[in-house]
Amino acid sequence: LLGDAKRDIGPFYIFGQMNKTYILAEVAKGLLIVDQHAAQERLFYEKFMNAYKEKGVTGQKLITPVVVQMTPAEHTILNANRTYLESIGFEIEDYGGNSLLVRSIPFVFERYNKDLMLDLIKELSKVDPKAVDDIKQERIARFACRKAIKAGDILSRADMDKLLKALGTADNPYSCPHGRPTMLNITIPELEKKFRRTG
Repeated sequence: LLGDAKRDIGPFYIFGQMNKTYILAEVAKGLLIVDQHAAQERLFYEKFMNAYKEKGVTGQKLITPVVVQMTPAEHTILNANRTYLESIGFEIEDYGGNSLLVRSIPFVFERYNKDLMLDLIKELSKVDPKAVDDIKQERIARFACRKAIKAGDILSRADMDKLLKALGTADNPYSCPHGRPTMLNITIPELEKKFRRTG
């Protein structure tokens, strides 16, 4: 499959997926090996942070609103961060007692996971409720990254092509938000040396 990531990867030819974790592709410099999870994390992170900086993160309506049962402590954390959560795309309302009704979630999450709100509240519990929104945003963006394609996920060639093209337009395509590399490049001279084709 031929593709073209305009910025840092350049034209590429996808060989396939190895160990359901790495995408192998031929590029001008040689062999490109992409960690699919690290790459998707980078894309999620930038998408979320850029949307926040530019105009705010938009929400997407759930087809069926979700009722979330919380402890009193979790409900307190939620209320302390309610305005912030609504600013990034959540539409939530009280549903009696310590229950919550979720009607909308930030687009970056793509779909609702049954533990999404409770996991999110757990993340926010690690941040001072009075902290500026940028600090909360950084933590939530990193949290969103966990929803990315995982190692072990089978990708179609179309999925791999889309991922590499998107990675080629990222602000920082070389590492995930946690500092791990997204890709390795084995150059033609390196391969020739390994196969003793050069002196």
